[in-house]
Amino acid sequence: MGTKFRSIVLAISVVAATLTAVVMPSTSAQASSTVQDRIVGEVPANWTPPVGDGSVNTIVQVGNQVVIGGTFSTVGGSAHRYIAAFDAATGAMNTAFTPTLNGEAKKVLPGPVAGTVLVGGAFNTVNGQNRRNIVLLNLRDGSINNSMSFPVFNGQIRDMKVSGNRLYVGGLFSTVGGAQHAGLASLDATSGALDPFVDNQVSQNHNYYPGCNCAQSGVGVSFLDVSADGSTLIATGNFKKVDGFARDQIVNIDLSGSSAVVRSDWNTNRYTPRCYDWAFDTYMRGLAMSPDGSYFVVVATGGPNTNTLCDAAARFDTSARGTDVQPAWVDYSGGDTFLSVEITGSAVYFGGHMRWMNNDFGRDSAAAGSVPRPGLGALDPVSGRPLSWNPGRNPRGVGASAIYATPDGLWVGSDTEWIGNRQYRRPRLAFFPLAGGEVPPAGQPMSLPSDVYLGGSSAGAATNVLYRVNAGGPAVGAVDNGPDWAADDAATSAYRNSGSNSASYDMIPASGMAGVPASTPAGIFSSERWDPADATEMQWHFPVPAGQQLEVRLFFANRYSGTAQAGQRVFDVDIDGVRKLDKYDIAASVGDQTATMKSFAVTSDGTVDIGFGHVTENPLVNGVEILRTDVTPPAADGSGLVRRTFDGTSAGQDTTVSGSGIDWTTVRGAVQVDDTLFYGATDGKLYRVTFDGTTFGTAQGIDPYHDPFWCPVATGSGTTVYCGVSPDLYGQMSSVTALAYQQGRLYYTLLGKTGLFYRQFSPESGIIGAQQGQVAGTLPAGSPALLISGGQLYFADRATGNLSRVGFSQTGISGTPVLVSGPAIDGHDWRARAVFMAPGPGTPPPNEAPVASFTASCSGMTCTFDGSASHDPDGTLASYAWDFGDGQSSAGTGAPGAVEHTFTNSTPYAVTLTVTDVDGATGSAQQTVTPQAPAVPVAAFGISCTELSCAFTDQSTTGAPSISSYDWDFGDGSTHATT
Repeated sequence: MGTKFRSIVLAISVVAATLTAVVMPSTSAQASSTVQDRIVGEVPANWTPPVGDGSVNTIVQVGNQVVIGGTFSTVGGSAHRYIAAFDAATGAMNTAFTPTLNGEAKKVLPGPVAGTVLVGGAFNTVNGQNRRNIVLLNLRDGSINNSMSFPVFNGQIRDMKVSGNRLYVGGLFSTVGGAQHAGLASLDATSGALDPFVDNQVSQNHNYYPGCNCAQSGVGVSFLDVSADGSTLIATGNFKKVDGFARDQIVNIDLSGSSAVVRSDWNTNRYTPRCYDWAFDTYMRGLAMSPDGSYFVVVATGGPNTNTLCDAAARFDTSARGTDVQPAWVDYSGGDTFLSVEITGSAVYFGGHMRWMNNDFGRDSAAAGSVPRPGLGALDPVSGRPLSWNPGRNPRGVGASAIYATPDGLWVGSDTEWIGNRQYRRPRLAFFPLAGGEVPPAGQPMSLPSDVYLGGSSAGAATNVLYRVNAGGPAVGAVDNGPDWAADDAATSAYRNSGSNSASYDMIPASGMAGVPASTPAGIFSSERWDPADATEMQWHFPVPAGQQLEVRLFFANRYSGTAQAGQRVFDVDIDGVRKLDKYDIAASVGDQTATMKSFAVTSDGTVDIGFGHVTENPLVNGVEILRTDVTPPAADGSGLVRRTFDGTSAGQDTTVSGSGIDWTTVRGAVQVDDTLFYGATDGKLYRVTFDGTTFGTAQGIDPYHDPFWCPVATGSGTTVYCGVSPDLYGQMSSVTALAYQQGRLYYTLLGKTGLFYRQFSPESGIIGAQQGQVAGTLPAGSPALLISGGQLYFADRATGNLSRVGFSQTGISGTPVLVSGPAIDGHDWRARAVFMAPGPGTPPPNEAPVASFTASCSGMTCTFDGSASHDPDGTLASYAWDFGDGQSSAGTGAPGAVEHTFTNSTPYAVTLTVTDVDGATGSAQQTVTPQAPAVPVAAFGISCTELSCAFTDQSTTGAPSISSYDWDFGDGSTHATT
């Protein structure tokens, strides 16, 4: 009997069911949408699984699982090649997740379906099946999830990012699905299908030029990230052009239109130079977009090449436009590689194999301003200076190549086994908990109206001093009411002949100052004037009326290590032709690195002539002071502190303030930031002390440059150790006359200088930038007061004590100064060693910004957000606004409560809550949620037939909901339905 083949159809449906969405952080190991309100702790958790070999290069959390990818072969003591997963809270390995990849997983992201992970990299097969460089895996067992069907990428994938319903992909490919897509492409984030939205082609090797002996790696994109609002994509890698536009190693792409377009109004030439082109085609090594999308940070390798961004971290503001956009800040390692970067809002974390940071002038060595940061650290987002977070990694290895933030902390992946100086053994993977971390200061300076404090009057007074010269150096402020020490740092001088040289040194140790009068500032021993030749000996000439009785003081200190021993430097000194010092030997007299003063009584013949003569090596002098002996010496500078109210126009009466515990005679400029007063001192240091308007804390010297933990530790590179070097400003501190702070910059004035100078500065760590900048415009030389408020700069005149104001911004001084106060105007003199705004009886307390906080949970496509934990520390909330990340928003007055929102796609959405207090200050919080659509059932069945009788076995599968009904069509006109 013949058999007739029939088509059998099984249709199934699912019951309505509630699905729970997974709330998870963003999807990039180099960048995330995770906002953290504090800096993570320095002690890593002790439960992370050990990675046995290779390196961890990408990390992501998917639900309660952490997935890592890299070049390893074992994790947790078991075989896990290229990829592994474990519990995010306990470190327990997911032993069922053992997919087989034949190449490296370079990027992992949460998949569009709960319990899946998206993997991109350099592989051709997964679990024995053909999968070219991209695959979706089930976390439960490592099997391939076929809900996404990807086009073929003909080269490796380096980075991926989900934004909206698009998956942006960058790598070393030239075609995707057979169509030309050089280095960049976009896919549907749910189905994996090729999306025509991105059709931007990168081209040309960054380093290549005819005849070059340079590296020849693939052209393409290494890193990419997308702003929170989905409007901007930044990509970096080995390319010189994008769509024909010259865009060397970095491109800014506009995603706001109907297709992705290279921004014609954004380009930077800072990555155009070739750095060690024999080793690196591209020196771009990491990219991260800030959670709010307002800026991004690029980190690089490349070697210590002057005036480049090689071996540096650089922040660019996303809104900046121009044909050569400049970074808002740069932080250099001084010749060591960066490999990773992550931004949490409160910090910019970085990893690599650097030895130091803030090392602008270093070339594989520590230079002025450098601080130890062994292979890991964090930067202040505003100033770019290192934060105090310094767990370190010793040994450093190749470096920390993955940093990833979650709501609970910070993951760091590397190729080494230790955190700290072999303190915590965490093989290749460490987790730093957020709990117990430090909430960084807001970095908020005071503003007018305010109480203004003046410490240590610097107004002129009667004096017996005729001359004070800081030989070989800049002007140095007096420590009494006498005149300052004049500069001698020019090639010529009215008081000496030519032919001598100058040299500068760090501040002399405090122990070396015992042999000089209390009226002598230590700063004069940071420079010297020395005579290199016998032909024309060094001579000084000071006009003084004939017959005047004088005391001539000469100041000496041997600071040069080559003449530290007795007999190595010997010279003569004559005054008015009379030998006063015969064969004088500083080291034999008082020792090395020790200051001394030699005093001589002289009657002037009309000019005081001082001559130096060679004996052995070269004569030197650090300072010259000439005093009248018939006049009372100047009194010591006032050590007191007074307070006056000031609103920008009028000043109140002075009130004496006691109990500061600070000798204001030694202070050189001060500024209050948050609840901390920072001030410079004549010992060449910056100090900090808490001050709330009533009580001063205990002052502490700021010296992160010589971290006592890391300073003596060998770096493993040659003979270097992790000691840093104090910034040049410490050596200039005796010349500083005023300080101010705004937006990551420490502003200051210097004796004898009409400029307003600045350095990048972190109030959290107290670290000062290595490089000095100067704003446009001039001030009276050595202004003794600087107050910045409301777009105005208030400055004092050292000669008159008057206070004026002028327009001010970070770009410079503008407009015509307006006189507002002074001795002849309202009786107030603004000359002091320290002038600063701070809280007081006449100052309303500064407004504290409100705190936004919310929880999120999803059921299917509908998510509930509860913002009731938001609050204002010093008042009440005036309004709130929700941004759901899909173009929809909600706002209201008062404090936020719970709100529901239904999304249209099962993709990650960055949801932001912004709260505003009654004073207009705002605070924001952000989380990423991924709603989940009901799973689509898959109909399947098996068949077993005996002659004309067939048995059909249901093999249908679905997601969380159960199957509610079955409808069979046997193809012969008969059907069967069941539930």
